Amino acid sequence: MTVAVVGCGAVAEFFHLPALAKVVPRDDIWLVDPDLDRARALAARFGRGEHIAAHHSELAVDAAIVATPNDLHEPIAVDLLRGGVRVLVEKPLARTAAEARRIVEAAPGADALAVGLFRRRLRAAEHVARELTTLGPPRRFRVEEGVPYVWSAATAFALDRDRAGGGVTIDLGPHVFDLLRVWLGELELVSYRDDAHGGVEADALVELRAGGVPGTVELSRTRTLGSVVEIECERGTVVGPAQDDYADALERQLRDFLAGTPTATGEDGLRLAELVDECYARREPLYEPWAAVPA
Repeated sequence: MTVAVVGCGAVAEFFHLPALAKVVPRDDIWLVDPDLDRARALAARFGRGEHIAAHHSELAVDAAIVATPNDLHEPIAVDLLRGGVRVLVEKPLARTAAEARRIVEAAPGADALAVGLFRRRLRAAEHVARELTTLGPPRRFRVEEGVPYVWSAATAFALDRDRAGGGVTIDLGPHVFDLLRVWLGELELVSYRDDAHGGVEADALVELRAGGVPGTVELSRTRTLGSVVEIECERGTVVGPAQDDYADALERQLRDFLAGTPTATGEDGLRLAELVDECYARREPLYEPWAAVPA
């Protein structure tokens, strides 16, 4: 099966390509990016140096991983899906629910479209799910996800609200929200606060109900919160990391996708896009003591 990675940024280099190289022969990997030098360098490491293209329309492949900036997810994914190519889109599925819906509608079937919510395949996430079956009804939850932004990005698109769609909420949020949906049930937004001030937010506090269970999600790109989940149940509390071996989870996600059984479907991505839309629509300012004005 031939597979193209569309977009040769840091996500492709550090996440998708190392996993793909374990699953697909080098001769079947293609790299697509307008920066052909960048594509050629990654192709030499993970595939064949000559297996490159500046645009996805130049190739005829069986499957593709869309790892471009968020504003390009919709046009590229829709084009590939309509051409009969199976597609895995890096999270978020799109910048908005409207864009995500158009991607889903372009897919000929649920097995044709996957979303890169690979944390479902983390051993830690599966452990939490198992523990919840033994402790009785959940009562409340708390999730913290944060680390100062040190990502070795190839471009600055993540700092551009128009291109990225937002900041930490649209970036880290889908992973956390998706796991809460898997563990507890559908999500209902109660309140949302962030520090965007017209730009991309670096910190956000989300109050939710997941399957009717109340809780909070704190997201940060400025503080070391770690990746912690705490779910209090009737007969005990699940406490632990919400992540562990990324490489293993990415490989498992990729095998699911290529087998036609997506770890997370387009509909999953759409539900999360709808939640993120609602967060931004109901945004309130995050409390910042240094900005508070005395009464």
